[in-house]
Parts: sequence; C-alpha cells; structure tokens
Amino acid sequence: PRSYLELAEVHQNRGDTPAVIQALERALDVNPHWTYAIRQLGQALQMSSDFEKSREVFERALAEDPLDGANYGFLAEIQWRMDAKEIAFETMSKGVTVQPSYRWGWEKLGEYASDLEKRDEALAIAQTLTETRPQEQASWDILADMLGRFGRYDEQLEAIDRGLELHPRTADFHDAKAFTLA
Repeated sequence: PRSYLELAEVHQNRGDTPAVIQALERALDVNPHWTYAIRQLGQALQMSSDFEKSREVFERALAEDPLDGANYGFLAEIQWRMDAKEIAFETMSKGVTVQPSYRWGWEKLGEYASDLEKRDEALAIAQTLTETRPQEQASWDILADMLGRFGRYDEQLEAIDRGLELHPRTADFHDAKAFTLA
C-alpha cells in the first residue's frame, strides 16, 4: 500500500486529482484499515469537490480509529464546509476529548465556538480537562489558550498561574504570562 501512496503523491504533484484518488483507492484495496491513506483519500475527494463522498470516507477513518483526534478533525472540517456547523462543533469536541494533545483540534474548536457563540461550551471542555488531568502541563496550557482566545484575560492569568505552580520551570507559562500582561 505504501507504493500506491507514493504514486498518489506523484500524481498530486502533477495536479492529477483523479489519478490521486485511484492510487489511494488501490492502496486501500491492499490495506483497507490504513487510516492515514483513508484520510488522504478523503482530502483528495474534497479537492475534487465531492464533499459527500469525502465525508463518508472521513467517517470510515473515524470508525477505523476512534482514538485518533485527527480523524475527528478531518471529519469536522468537511462537516463545517458542508454547512453542518453544529455537528462539526460536536465532532471536534469529541476529538479533543478523546485526544487532548490534539492542538490543531483545540484551535479549530475555538474558531467554531466563536462563530457559533458556543464559547462557554468550549471552555467547559477545556476546564474538564484540567479537572481530569490536573497535574498535566498541557491541561493548563490549553485552558489558558482558550480563555485568552475568548478575551477572558483575568481567568487566563489564573490558569497560567496554576500551571506555573505545578510546572515552575516551564518557559511556555512564563512567556504566556508576559504576553497576556502585555
């Protein structure tokens, strides 16, 4: 299947999207459970403006590996493009819950929350992360980022200070505090 994936990359560089799709489908004929290739196929279908089939392919990737945040991210993005924005928000929420280290997912969740006026819901997800993983640096970093994204600077400083209490030598918290105060 790797050879077909490389062939798809060659076709991609040549701008031949139908050939990309064909090569990726052949890769999946060999290994139908390879989620990376499934996601690549979904992206190729998206580039060819076949959004419905792309959504189906991303759903397949998610079914194959429901613990990979990227699978939720790709599905949420196509849902958003298909104007199923509420569903996209829910999908991305699940993605960051399943894989809290999925930073791109948190960024997109923040964007979706702003557009849909669901800032409090997104913040609740980040706050739950600090409750379930209170000793992890990333939990407090994510919460601080989300609070800052939504202009809640006093609360952001509290989250940064909590992160500093737990991880005083982490430069990221010192930088975030300086940036927030500035």
